[in-house]
Amino acid sequence: MRKIVLILWLAVALAAPVFGLRADINNDGRVDFADLAILAEEWLMSEQYGPELVTNGGFDTDTAWTKGGDWAWLNGTMRLYSSEQGVLSQSLPVVAGTAYEISYDNVLNFSPDTIVGYLGGQSFAVSLAANAVAVVCGSSDSLIRFEVASATGVIILDDVSVRKILQAESPNSLAAEDGNSLAAAINTLAHVDGNSLGHPSGICLASP
Repeated sequence: MRKIVLILWLAVALAAPVFGLRADINNDGRVDFADLAILAEEWLMSEQYGPELVTNGGFDTDTAWTKGGDWAWLNGTMRLYSSEQGVLSQSLPVVAGTAYEISYDNVLNFSPDTIVGYLGGQSFAVSLAANAVAVVCGSSDSLIRFEVASATGVIILDDVSVRKILQAESPNSLAAEDGNSLAAAINTLAHVDGNSLGHPSGICLASP
């Protein structure tokens, strides 16, 4: 199946100039294996995570989140001010014992000890240094929550995301599937009906 997808990608890349579409992904003046490699890498990365589980993670509106204590919505963010406290939470379809990637934007600086995140009761650090963490969901509840015991400054959160971490395939495993390499897949397309993939627009399939 993956070989078929890669073949279709290559076919689209070759046909793109005919229809006025952009096929030169890396802007080097040619459509070749380098462009296909970029597409393949993006595809592999997209397979590493499940769909977004958070509703209104960008806080575009004051909905979908439960604001406890002094959390307040303002201009597309959630925030707390000095000496305030509270819990910001949302119920998610998470499964205990499953790994998830949690990401967020912590807009303003604050003391890292004043806010803690939880997924299913499993805590994770919330800091400016690392705004994406992998967490194995706890079993106490189904909430993503940010808890503040005491704020020493302004705390602003935005762009909260939770996605399940899937089994990621390496490029090597992709190339080895069914005993065929990426080059073999391209050769299959290149020799359909005994024809090569030459193109009047000068598309080159040779690597740089």
